[in-house]
Amino acid sequence: MITIGKNTNFSNWFDIRFFGKIVDNAKSQAQAMEIAKELKKEERKKGNRVLIINTEEIWEKSHNKSK
Repeated sequence: MITIGKNTNFSNWFDIRFFGKIVDNAKSQAQAMEIAKELKKEERKKGNRVLIINTEEIWEKSHNKSK
């Protein structure tokens, strides 16, 4: 699984993790998603199917429902 989330120490950076291990970071969510998609393509070539989870989208959706 590939996850995208905010860096805990630098709030303007996003971490891209592959099964919990940081593989890269990016300054924007869009850039982080592009990196994640490339990683997904590489894994697909190896015969692996991986899911991209954007934790920021999940957090925003869960907090907007309560308003």
